[in-house]
Amino acid sequence: MGAIRNITPNVYNICPDDESDKEVFIEAAGSSYNGVERHVLMYWDNGTLNQARVVQVIKIVGIPGDYTFKPPVARLHRPMQDPDTSFFLGEFNREERDIILELARKVKFDERSTRNGCRIWLRDLLEAMIHEGFISDEAFEVIDQEVPLVKRRPEVDQ
Repeated sequence: MGAIRNITPNVYNICPDDESDKEVFIEAAGSSYNGVERHVLMYWDNGTLNQARVVQVIKIVGIPGDYTFKPPVARLHRPMQDPDTSFFLGEFNREERDIILELARKVKFDERSTRNGCRIWLRDLLEAMIHEGFISDEAFEVIDQEVPLVKRRPEVDQ
């Protein structure tokens, strides 16, 4: 899953989203896909806290068999030892970011899944963003190839 991330508290109440236009990115753990699970998320900057960059994070959290989605989450952005791969999605206003959050809430996923994790969840979110006209098919294809975003697989009996 790439480098181990430092667990940081949710600081959204201290550094919430604002009305400004913001650049939105996809981040994939590590500099390349190594053939095993690769953590991915969406984020934008919310500001700074004690001179540290704060990002709002859109992702499912947990481990296989125990996933959840809990927005809004903002955390201190800490560089990892291994460089991450970032993909620029575009600049979005507050209303568009709120729509992205609503699309994320609507992504259907099995919280108990041991097969379909964050890459499948993000694929579904990005496909919803294509449908909204927020990103192009071409941008999706680049992310899909580079991460890669795997396709949903049938669940095993749990």
